[in-house]
Amino acid sequence: DFHLGIAQVLESASSTGQWDVVLDTQGDQFVFLLPEVLGIPSEARILELPGLSFDEVVEASSDTTSYTRDEPVPVRSGSVYVIRTHTGSDQFGFNCLFYAKLEAVEIDLQGGSLLFVYDANPLCNDRDLVPPDQN
Repeated sequence: DFHLGIAQVLESASSTGQWDVVLDTQGDQFVFLLPEVLGIPSEARILELPGLSFDEVVEASSDTTSYTRDEPVPVRSGSVYVIRTHTGSDQFGFNCLFYAKLEAVEIDLQGGSLLFVYDANPLCNDRDLVPPDQN
């Protein structure tokens, strides 16, 4: 859950309420799965940006057709991923979408772990992906 910054272990895709992506293994690779891949309606989306560095990705795309919603997305070194979260509440109680970016730092398929860095924007519907203290 990138909006709340909470990692969850999902026993069942629908057991914990709202979430954005899960890490799964398919074949010989990790993949990100969004709720709709598992048949759960959600506004969560993901966009892979290969060849860009984490710092180069400063704004989430406004082109909603460029995001994936219902297919597994392979986790790759050298890609940055933009996450559009599920609908969540902002500090005033309004329903919003939030945006985050992440990059895999260490992929250990045999060990079953993924180390990544991410930044998430806490502002309602704001696509800026640069932390406020760096603007």
